[in-house]
Amino acid sequence: MTAIVPYDDDSFIVRIYTICSNVFEELIEILYTWLTKKGRLERALESSWTSRAAKMLDIEKALKQRSNRVRRYHRVAPQTDLSQAELMMEEAQVTASGSDRERMKDQLEKALQRMEAHEELCEKVEVLRTTAYDPANSAHSALLSQLWDLLNPNDPIDGMKSRRWTEIGFQGNDPSTDFRGMGVLSLHQLIHFVKSEPETAKAVLSLSHHPRIGFPFAVAGINFTSLTRKFLREGLLKSHFYNTLDQGETIDDFNHAYVRLFVLFAEFYKQEDPATVMEFNVIQIKFESALR
Repeated sequence: MTAIVPYDDDSFIVRIYTICSNVFEELIEILYTWLTKKGRLERALESSWTSRAAKMLDIEKALKQRSNRVRRYHRVAPQTDLSQAELMMEEAQVTASGSDRERMKDQLEKALQRMEAHEELCEKVEVLRTTAYDPANSAHSALLSQLWDLLNPNDPIDGMKSRRWTEIGFQGNDPSTDFRGMGVLSLHQLIHFVKSEPETAKAVLSLSHHPRIGFPFAVAGINFTSLTRKFLREGLLKSHFYNTLDQGETIDDFNHAYVRLFVLFAEFYKQEDPATVMEFNVIQIKFESALR
């Protein structure tokens, strides 16, 4: 069976480019501040953007450029009658007053709530990812059995160790060994996919059985948990969440993003029409690059 591995580009050239880009951006920021007599946070709060995501990301960027004395209020509120937003605006030396200042404060409060929700989501994802699948844990075994039953409702599995697990895309008799990298997070996401979009999931499973280009469905799903987490950690899901959700994102929203990535890839993979499944990893790299 073809090994499917996540792609991770952390090359020296990329790191050097990032450093140079950050230095250049800092120089531009100094120039803007000198010309406008306003700091980055104040400019971000008074700016007009065509999307909520652009506004949110601009505010986040401004906060990240401030010192830890400013950003610490995002997590810990000091003992004071002032709101977190007001404290941060004072630290950032925002000059606006009156109704303009109140409007900026409201915008910043909402931005802080969204940022808090995003950080909480990242923490929940990591808790699930670092929870190793334990064959001796009855709750974990029940989840694995549920995955089989959802995909094969009229054909029960004959044991937690069985060659039949390969039918839904595990690599061998013991599916527990495939969860090592992503823990129970990947199992939860596979179940979410099959429960939320059963027909689509079965269509992807059917594609995975193709005699020429078929791939291990479950292992590919685990791989896409890795990719979705990678996008989350890199902030690449923020625009989607900020534009489409009125409230802070939850684990269900993260799982939904996972489903969309998996389904989009299945369509992309089919259109690429590889000669053999050996091209799977190359196509995944191409798919990831197209999304960036």
